[in-house]
Amino acid sequence: MGAAAQADEKHWQRVMDGDRKVGFIEHSRRRDGGQVFESEVLTLELGKSGRRVTYQQRIDTQSTADGSLVRLLREARTREGHSRVEARVVGADLVVYIGPVKHAQSRTLAGAGADLKTDEFARAWRQSVGSGAHEDPLAFRTFDPVMAAPVEVELSKVDAAAGPHRIRRRMRAGAEEFATIQALNPSGEVVEESLRLGGLRLVLQGASEAEAKSPNQALDHVVRRPG
Repeated sequence: MGAAAQADEKHWQRVMDGDRKVGFIEHSRRRDGGQVFESEVLTLELGKSGRRVTYQQRIDTQSTADGSLVRLLREARTREGHSRVEARVVGADLVVYIGPVKHAQSRTLAGAGADLKTDEFARAWRQSVGSGAHEDPLAFRTFDPVMAAPVEVELSKVDAAAGPHRIRRRMRAGAEEFATIQALNPSGEVVEESLRLGGLRLVLQGASEAEAKSPNQALDHVVRRPG
C-alpha cells in the first residue's frame, strides 16, 4: 500500500425479509494513489431449514478521485455455480468480460467508456442531501453489472416531513426504467432501501457490524436462482 493510501472506511447493512434478518452487506472504501477502491459484499441464506444455501455477491469498483470508472467486477457465488462480469475502461472504450477468467467472452463498446462514473462521483451530493441541504438532481452514466451494460442514472431529493433525508435513484437502460427510494444519513450512506434480487423483494437497513453479522434466518421461499 502506497504512502498516500488510507485505511478502509467501512459500514454495514442488514438484509431484512419482513422482521427477519436473512443476510448482510459489508461496504468498504479506501483511497490509494489518486484512485478510489470500493467493495460491496452481500451474503444471504437461501432455502428452507436444513437445506440452506449461501448466496454471496461481491462488487468491486475502482475509480479516479473524481468518480470516473476505471474497473468494475461483479462475482456471484452459490453452491450451484459462479457468475462473473468485469468491465474495464480502455481509452474511450469499454471492454466487458463475461464468464470465468480463463474462458471469458469479451466485447468492446467503442466510445462507451469515456464518461462512465461510479458511486464515488455522487458521494459529495449524497452527503449534502443526507445533511439536509437542497441539491438539484444529479445525472450521470454508469455501468450496471447485472445488465452488463452502460445505464443512465438520475438522483433526486424526495421531500419528507420527518425522518432521514431520502432520494430517488432512477436508472434507465434503453426503454427500461427502474427506481428505488434510499434514505441517507449525513455521511451519505444508505440507511434504508428496498432490494430486488431475482424474485425477492427485501429491505436493506443501516446497522452496526455486530447487528449485521448476527445470526441469519434462512429465506424460506421458492425463488429462481439469483444471477
